[in-house]
Parts: sequence; structure tokens; C-alpha cells
Amino acid sequence: MLIFTTIRWRVIVLFIWIFCSTNIFANNQFSDIGQLEDEIVGALTDPKVDVLPLIEGLKSFLPVGEDLIKGKVAYYTAEFYYYKENWTQAASFYTESLKYFTLLNDSSKMAAAYNNLGLVYSFQGDFDKSLDAYSKSLFIEIKLDNQIGIAQCYQNMAIVFASGNQVERAIEFYSKAADVFEKEKDM
Repeated sequence: MLIFTTIRWRVIVLFIWIFCSTNIFANNQFSDIGQLEDEIVGALTDPKVDVLPLIEGLKSFLPVGEDLIKGKVAYYTAEFYYYKENWTQAASFYTESLKYFTLLNDSSKMAAAYNNLGLVYSFQGDFDKSLDAYSKSLFIEIKLDNQIGIAQCYQNMAIVFASGNQVERAIEFYSKAADVFEKEKDM
């Protein structure tokens, strides 16, 4: 009797999962995670689109990898709040995404999340936290040898130094950024 109940329970759970997944796909019409992410990125700056349901739609891809999807949901939710200029919520969700990206050892996503967290902290006027986040992003970008990412970190750090009236440090970091951008022919 116990075996039959366990099997029946598993079938019910499987049926609910299939039903929910089908509903999400039917409503959003996204069978590919990349397509959904492209839609989310495009919708972030469009005030006519309700982005949060699209972000929630990522959860239908949980079988792909729970930590990866939870990290992406947190990251895109942070992006949503970033564009809404809700710095507290954005910082919270970027920090949450970093937990998952760190578990996955996904350096490129960690670098992006740290960089964006640095932006949020600078908008909040917390320049020490901002520089700390940029430094973490820079360290990762150097390990990845991502020259454009390195230059962006230098540029963002220069902005923070300029905001704090540390002109010499700002010029130093702007110069580093300009050198890399020039080498990479990134105007």
C-alpha cells in the first residue's frame, strides 16, 4: 500500500510540474532560455512591459540547473530595480545573485554582478563599498583576461574617485581605462 501511495504521489507531482511548465511556456511562448533572456534584457528599459513575470518565467527552466536559474532570476530582478532606481532592492538582488554565481564558480557572471553592485553603491553614495565591489570585479576580469571588462572597472573606479574629489586617482584610473579601450579599439 505504501509503495502505491508513493508512486501515485510522484505521478501527481510530475503532472503538476508538467502542467505548470506548459502554462508558463504557453503564456510566454519561450522554449529557449536564451530567447527569454533576450526578451528580458530588451524589456528592462521599456516602461510598457511588465518585466517581472518574464523574469519569473525563468523558473520554468529550473531543471537546467537550480543554482544557475536562481542566480539569473536574482540578477535580472536586480537589473529591474536598477532601472527603476530602487538602489536598496537592486543591491539586495545583486548580492543574492552573487551567492549563486559563486556556488557555480561562474566568473563572468560574478564580474558583471560585482560591477553592477559597485554602480548601485556609488549611486547610494557609499564609495567605499563601491570601490570594494569594483575591485572584486576587476580581479575577476583580470583573471578572465577580459580587457573591456578591465577597462570598464577602471573607468567606474575613476568616476568614484572623481566623485570623492580625488582628482589624481581619478585621472590615474581614467588613463588606465583609456589605454585599454584604445588598445582594444573600443571607442
